[in-house]
Amino acid sequence: MKRAANAHSNAMPDIDWREQQFLLVKKTCYGTRRAPVCRQHVCEPRLMVPNNGRKTCSKANYAGSQCNFTCNTGYRMEGSSHSMCQDDQTWSHSAPECRPILCFPPHVAPTNGAIRCTNENVLGSKCRFMCDKDYAVVGPKASFCKKSYYRKDDSNGEWSTLPATCQKITCTPDMVAPQYGRIDCTDGSNAGSRCTFYCNSGYSMIGSMYTACLNEIGTLTGVWQNPAPVCRPIQCDPRLENPERGQVSCLNGVELGSMCRFTCDYGNVLLGSGQTTCTDDGNGDVIGVWSAPPSRCEPIVCLPLHEAPTNGFVSCTNDAFLGSVCEFSCDDSYKLIGNPICSCTMGSDGGLVGRWSDYAPVCLRKSCPAQLLDPMNGQTICTDAIFLGSECEFTCHDNHMRVGPLYSNCIELEDGSVVWDRPVPKCEPIKCPDQFPLAHGEMTCSKSNFATSRCQFRCTADNYQLYPPTTENHCLNTSNWDVPKPCCARPCPPFAVMDFVVVHLHPFTRRKSVLGVSLQQRSRHSFPDLVARPPN
Repeated sequence: MKRAANAHSNAMPDIDWREQQFLLVKKTCYGTRRAPVCRQHVCEPRLMVPNNGRKTCSKANYAGSQCNFTCNTGYRMEGSSHSMCQDDQTWSHSAPECRPILCFPPHVAPTNGAIRCTNENVLGSKCRFMCDKDYAVVGPKASFCKKSYYRKDDSNGEWSTLPATCQKITCTPDMVAPQYGRIDCTDGSNAGSRCTFYCNSGYSMIGSMYTACLNEIGTLTGVWQNPAPVCRPIQCDPRLENPERGQVSCLNGVELGSMCRFTCDYGNVLLGSGQTTCTDDGNGDVIGVWSAPPSRCEPIVCLPLHEAPTNGFVSCTNDAFLGSVCEFSCDDSYKLIGNPICSCTMGSDGGLVGRWSDYAPVCLRKSCPAQLLDPMNGQTICTDAIFLGSECEFTCHDNHMRVGPLYSNCIELEDGSVVWDRPVPKCEPIKCPDQFPLAHGEMTCSKSNFATSRCQFRCTADNYQLYPPTTENHCLNTSNWDVPKPCCARPCPPFAVMDFVVVHLHPFTRRKSVLGVSLQQRSRHSFPDLVARPPN
């Protein structure tokens, strides 16, 4: 087709006609108006996309465009699956509808259960069956809404399985009461049931007091939480044994409620309650407790215990127990004071302490009747006082001499009496021989002629002198004067003649009996005395 020529200078430019289907808008041209426009045919309104479906068109809604329709899975189409935009600007078919393919009847929740479907009962929906607590699914746990192989129109689907049911879960075997006990369950052997066990009086439970039927996921059979306990008889431990020196007798051994009595042999006293009973301590085990500790038998003992007396012996038939007889004896040189035999007898109160028939004797040393007195002016020294075997020695004070025995011993005679074998001696003062008065002079002595006496001499007559010139002498404890008594004499004239000589014999010492010779001169002219002494 060629472009048209301009009718005048203001004419519209030529229109390029293409070999396509166009609608001629203006068939004529008027003056200065533009050339007509050819537009492609359009079908209005556009076809809508069906709900739950899809639409695809070759040229949108232009003439000649073909639109194809499809439904989503689980939906079926009602109407034409395609439509053409015709030259008359109409669609050859209206848009179809996508209606769901349904499975009938819809699945409902099972009794004691629930159902969850992804898209209710629409084709492709998956329904899951669930059961309440303590119930289990019987049958398939899921069902699918699928196409029916028996329907050609796809108007409805069918369920892949029948709906499931919920069945109560039970535990097997049934829980039964233990021997010597009972059971109490809230719901028998069904899941969730709680069972409590009890034991009869006198029995204790070994095991758990409670159990429950638990839901085992995926199975119709539950499991018991704990096995059934056992009821065992309560017994007291340890078993009572006969007390030492006694017996025990029980009515029913060590079983709960058994009462036991204790008795003692003769000579023993029961300490404790005398009886005890096996009781339940309530701690849930099979070991009971005795209501009282075992009694014991203690021997009757006489107190204080008889021990051997000092310096003696004791021999008892059964120590200090009831009925024992004790015999006492003493060492040599000792004598028994008291009863030599005593026995242990029952006390007045019947208790643990008996009493002796008599006091325990003592062993005293045999002794002389009395202590030897010290001699006057002397003393007595004994090896062992007045006791048998003691030896006493007598000594005198200075300037005294013993008259009598030196020793006395405490001895035992054949008749058993104890006496001193010698009397106490005497202590007499030691004396020197008497000194006669001094002629023509005087003598003064401190203690006469007793030992330690000091005698002083002096001449009183004119022209008299002491001869020898000794002014004093002393009485020694040997009974002798240390020097002879002097005399008072005048000096002799030259060539004087001796009238006579007097010889005195006297001992110088008593112990040695040595005789001394004293020569005394006498004359008319009073010459001094002449004294002769024994040789040394």
